[in-house]
Amino acid sequence: MHRTEARLRMGLLNEEAKNIKPLHDTRYASFWAPFSSPDLITRAVQNGATTLAETFLFVVGAGLVLGESYRSSRKEGKRRDEVQDRLEGLEGEMKGIRGLLEGGGTWESGLRDIREQWVYAAIARERPDN
Repeated sequence: MHRTEARLRMGLLNEEAKNIKPLHDTRYASFWAPFSSPDLITRAVQNGATTLAETFLFVVGAGLVLGESYRSSRKEGKRRDEVQDRLEGLEGEMKGIRGLLEGGGTWESGLRDIREQWVYAAIARERPDN
């Protein structure tokens, strides 16, 4: 693994091929001896895998929380816009009704004419033609 990584690095950096030293140099073997037991290496690999898995789960969980927060804020904003549109429509209708009521009596006279027509029609139905 170390040799492959070193070769790739040299290839990317356009360096000349050098003699790649092994990862565990024999000069420091006595220093690293207490840390190179199989149990310690196995435990280190397991701890690294656990950390990687927990990091992945944390990132996924944080993404879900942020996504849900964004979705709910968009939903709330959309609902707020719909309510605002409905209020503006109702305000427009109220202005129209006020205009009809305060329009100098034209609406009232039109309503009065319709009532008179209905009254005359009702009287004509009740009266016999004989």
